[in-house]
Amino acid sequence: MQTMNGSPLATTVLPDTSASGGPAASDGAQAAGLASRLKHAGARSVLLAGSPNDAYPDVDTFLYRGCDALAVLHTTLEVAR
Repeated sequence: MQTMNGSPLATTVLPDTSASGGPAASDGAQAAGLASRLKHAGARSVLLAGSPNDAYPDVDTFLYRGCDALAVLHTTLEVAR
């Protein structure tokens, strides 16, 4: 695993298909499990592409159409420092 300033750095893309009628149950469980494993491995921040949802307690930030992208970038940079 790559590191940034001594902390684990991982990039994984799992689409949130809950709004599109796709296989949300299995994808959602996979995303929630991965977020939990990343946090337990030492990730300081976990981001998920999709609408904010309480089903992902280990996700810190959601990326979705209309989100404040500059605020997300700023916060992500601050966490990485």
